[in-house]
Amino acid sequence: MIVIAQTMDLAAIGPDDLVGDQCSGEGRLVISAVKKHSARGGLGVDIDESLVRLSQQNAVGAGVGDRVRSSLPAICS
Repeated sequence: MIVIAQTMDLAAIGPDDLVGDQCSGEGRLVISAVKKHSARGGLGVDIDESLVRLSQQNAVGAGVGDRVRSSLPAICS
C-alpha cells in the first residue's frame, strides 16, 4: 500500500480526478484514490472476471461502491 500512496501523492490525486487502472486486480489503486485521496471516481479494468467481481465487492466493502466501477475490457465482454 505504500507504493499506492506514493503514486497518489506524486500524481496529486484530488476531488476533480477520475482514476483509471488497467490490470486492476482486486481494485486497490482505484479504491484508495477515491477513499483516501478524494478522487471523484475510479474505474478498474481487468481480464479476469473473478477479479472484476472481487474488486467491486472490495469497493462496496470500503464504502465507495457508488464511485468505483470494475469491468472487463470491451474486447472480453
